[in-house]
Amino acid sequence: MRYPPHIASVDLHLGGRGLAAITPKTIFGPANVRRWLDRRLGVLIGTAPDVATWTDQSGLANSGAQAVELSRPHQAEEGDPIVFDGLLQYLSTPDADSLDATTSLIVGVSVKPDLVTGNHCIIAKSATGIGEWSVQTNGAAIRFFIGTPGVAWSEGGTLVAGQRTRLIWVFNGGGIGNAGRLRQWQDGVQQSPTYPVGAIPSTITPSVNPITDGAFSSPAQFFDGDMFASVIVIGVPEPTAGQIADFDSYLAGA
Repeated sequence: MRYPPHIASVDLHLGGRGLAAITPKTIFGPANVRRWLDRRLGVLIGTAPDVATWTDQSGLANSGAQAVELSRPHQAEEGDPIVFDGLLQYLSTPDADSLDATTSLIVGVSVKPDLVTGNHCIIAKSATGIGEWSVQTNGAAIRFFIGTPGVAWSEGGTLVAGQRTRLIWVFNGGGIGNAGRLRQWQDGVQQSPTYPVGAIPSTITPSVNPITDGAFSSPAQFFDGDMFASVIVIGVPEPTAGQIADFDSYLAGA
């Protein structure tokens, strides 16, 4: 175990851990942060350096875990990013009512891909691409899928192998048109994604699928690279520009 479990509940002024006072909870409100994974807290090691559990900091116990030792990602040293091999490794969070987005969703991740060819899944609440939503890559292109089975998706931003990037998506079912319902930021800059397939729906239909970091829940596409943070926020359909900027700053420091 890298960090004592009681530390997982600390939100502010985490001295000695390198964490700033600005956290997802201070940005969006504690009740709206539904899953918060940070490489600097709550990483529980099985057989070193295998990550058995990445403890959720939201207080809702939506932690990512992996029971199969061969499928566990790695953390080389305390505070290092979580490394997925692109072959077998992923973490899974069981379905919970607290993770049902319905009409609002914010997903933020900080990752450094090692491979930007082929198809890979960074994070998803779906099974083999069928479910509520997923973040996938097609080569260097970044896609956000919504619906069953992949009713609609956006494509925006670019990944570079070996380069860390921060990605934020905001889904607002009450927005006008595709661009009003699904927006994207990369490294603090709002993107202008295309919407090649379907119309972004006004609601996300809940499913019983788990959330997976590093692959689909029925693994078919695996992420090859480092993950620094993974955050899910529900209940903030229209974050302010200041909230987005603060969230990006948090992801940059994670």
